[in-house]
Amino acid sequence: MKRKADLGQYMNILSTVMDETENKSAELDPYFKIFRQALDENKEVAAADYVKTKTAFEAGVSLYEQNVHKLTQAGQFVPAMLLGLHKKIVAAYRRFYLGCAKMNQALDYEKHTVASDMFNQAEKEQNQAMDDISKDVQKMMQKMM
Repeated sequence: MKRKADLGQYMNILSTVMDETENKSAELDPYFKIFRQALDENKEVAAADYVKTKTAFEAGVSLYEQNVHKLTQAGQFVPAMLLGLHKKIVAAYRRFYLGCAKMNQALDYEKHTVASDMFNQAEKEQNQAMDDISKDVQKMMQKMM
């Protein structure tokens, strides 16, 4: 059953996804900083930090994957004039999710090592994707006014 455009429903979903992402990112930031600092200072990360980070990062990656699906499904509510921006937001969010998954993969939780090049690249991918999402959401808001 196909639904017709419903801007209110779409904006509710988009807002929820962005709020969840912001909250989860803030929750994960201390774990990220442990590894970022260790890489920057060429130091070892404690085994306990790998254990804590694994659980936290896996939960984050799972949430972000769910959010990709929420955004994709929200496309049914997007008015035609915003469809292009919606598709760009979904693509950027997918890149963000994949960057987070890559960062998680860069951490070898068993051997307690970090693939530093992969970790650094994942960080860049996440940052670029979030910048793109922010720009496209701003454009969407401007179009609606």
